[in-house]
Amino acid sequence: QLQQLQADGRTSGNTLQQDLKKAEEGRQELEGVLAELRRERTQAQMLEMQLQQLQANGRTSVSTLQQDLRKAEEGRQELMGRLHAVTEQWEEHQKAEEVAAKIRKQASIEMQQQYETVMQTTNSRIFTLEKEVQEANLQRQQLENALHEATTKSLEAELEFTRRIHQLRQGEGQ
Repeated sequence: QLQQLQADGRTSGNTLQQDLKKAEEGRQELEGVLAELRRERTQAQMLEMQLQQLQANGRTSVSTLQQDLRKAEEGRQELMGRLHAVTEQWEEHQKAEEVAAKIRKQASIEMQQQYETVMQTTNSRIFTLEKEVQEANLQRQQLENALHEATTKSLEAELEFTRRIHQLRQGEGQ
């Protein structure tokens, strides 16, 4: 009986050593997966910072466009002031009405054309920037989803690792 018990003990010991070896291989594999998930999470965080920089640049560009539009309006008002002064000088002469009318009409047309051109360009740039911000927000949402998924996988891998260690310890205890 003693010899049988010793043989059974050796067999159990060998089985436990094999189980322990498999558990160690599983642990190493899980650590590799966990490291990969952490790298993906770091990459997602870097992409999130780049996205925030793009959004900040977009807001700065919109602000610059608004300043350009204000300057264009000030320039238009200044030109209108000058036109008025020139008109008054021409009106002192008999032919002033005719000449002044022509000048006013042409200047008004040119200023209106310049103003409309600036407005169209500005609106187009604002639309483009808003579209880029929308795309950036979509990318940010996708990155947040990917980060959430990577975090979930990481937590699941850690939980599985902990569960396997617990099982091995219970197996050793028995």
